[in-house]
Amino acid sequence: MDVLANSYYVLRHGESRANVEHLIVSDSENGILDSYGLTDKGKQQAQQAATHLKETLDKDWSEKYNKEMVTLVASPFSRARETAEIIATQLQFQVIVDPLLRER
Repeated sequence: MDVLANSYYVLRHGESRANVEHLIVSDSENGILDSYGLTDKGKQQAQQAATHLKETLDKDWSEKYNKEMVTLVASPFSRARETAEIIATQLQFQVIVDPLLRER
C-alpha cells in the first residue's frame, strides 16, 4: 500500500489594521476591504514567516522541495490574502484564494 506523505502548515495572518484598532472584522463584506489589511508590522511578520517556512521546508523535506508541489490557500479577507501573497511572492508559490475559508 502506498503511504501518503503530505504535510500541512497553518499560518495566521500578520498584524492587521483591525488588530491595532481592537476591531473584530468578521463580516465578509468588510473583511475583504483594503482598509482592514496588514499594517507595516504585519507585512514584516509575513516576510519573516516566509523565511521561517522556507527554512522549515528545507529542513523537513529529505529532498529539496519543489515549489510546484506547494500551494498556499487563503481566505479572501484582505489580512489573510495579503499575508499569503507576500509569502508566495518571496517563495514563488501559488496562492489560491478560497471564499469557503471564512471568519468564524
